[in-house]
Amino acid sequence: MAEKKKTQITQQQKIVLGILGAVGLFMLYSKVYAPLGGKIKAAEDELSAKQAKLADMRKKANRLDKLEKEYRDLEDLLKEIEKRLPKDNEVPALIKTITDTAQKYNMEVRTFKESAASEKSLIKSDKFYEPYPYDMEFTADYHTLGAFFTEIARLERIFNIGKMDMVPVKNSEKDVQVKFTLVTYTFKE
Repeated sequence: MAEKKKTQITQQQKIVLGILGAVGLFMLYSKVYAPLGGKIKAAEDELSAKQAKLADMRKKANRLDKLEKEYRDLEDLLKEIEKRLPKDNEVPALIKTITDTAQKYNMEVRTFKESAASEKSLIKSDKFYEPYPYDMEFTADYHTLGAFFTEIARLERIFNIGKMDMVPVKNSEKDVQVKFTLVTYTFKE
């Protein structure tokens, strides 16, 4: 029978193989794994950032219908506000509205003029609106006066009544002479 030859690895060969294995592992780590590890880490960070952005976009997409409805509601509100607070003073329309309302109650408007500059400085302006004061004077009884002011308050446009003086008319039990400031506003752009 043939004898099998046993190859024995000597102690020196084992040491050399161990050193070569260690050098090979070091080379594999430094040349392949370490550069890939940095790229892997960068890719993981990028993936995490994109997943967070995707989650945020999904939240926004879920709110989109609600935001669109809110936007439409705000547009409708803005249109309503523009009716009450026009962009320009529209003096002829304003005079017509006020005089028509006074005539409705058989009141004669004696004075309707823009307030003096000193009066204007007393009325505060705002970042959203600009006030325009007008001095008015007429004679009416108390009930008609109340009905007139109620009608003014119900108009679509915003008005404010200020600085009112009432003086009884001589030879009349119920009529008063009324002087007041009517303030209207326009929207600032």
